[in-house]
Amino acid sequence: MKLHRIYAIIATVIAATTSTLTLAQEKSATITQLTTTGSDIANVFGIDVYKFRVPLRSKNFAVMFTEQESASSDVKTTHKFDFTLDVDAPEFDLLLSFTPTDSTMRNALLSDDKTVDFSAFCKAGDFSTMNRIEIPRPLSGLTTNPRSVMPMTLKMHEVHSTDKSVCLLEIAGRSPSETQTADQRFPVARVFVTFR
Repeated sequence: MKLHRIYAIIATVIAATTSTLTLAQEKSATITQLTTTGSDIANVFGIDVYKFRVPLRSKNFAVMFTEQESASSDVKTTHKFDFTLDVDAPEFDLLLSFTPTDSTMRNALLSDDKTVDFSAFCKAGDFSTMNRIEIPRPLSGLTTNPRSVMPMTLKMHEVHSTDKSVCLLEIAGRSPSETQTADQRFPVARVFVTFR
């Protein structure tokens, strides 16, 4: 290949590379303001608001709280709130919130507050219903505050769920970074949906 041909190829490659870099720089220099979501606000302020879409196994169900001190101790049911859906639907949305009783915008489940305001809002199709009540904060009997709140993923649901119950939240006395196995995270409180 003649020398002038090689130079031409090199010049073409350099021109293409420069063009690509310029295009990338133009793209990276563009700043776009995004819409803030409710999840963003909850994360900033540490608000305990959790939303789930749950398969409907029965029109009659309950949101149930349990606590367990150790892997060998009994599971205690601490609260139970009943719901009845008046529509046929394959699934429903369930919004759970735990807020401070003084109406401040801050974390409630990992605080040292003895009680929290709990609400459960259920929606399926055009039908909706809600429960709201002041309850003792889960694991409020501990000498130290809970260390972690973990919304359950589909895989994690399977660990504590049955045909008639689905685990939604786990509040643990120790954080995942402090433990190697789930059995080491006790004491724990869990929030379930149970179907009747």
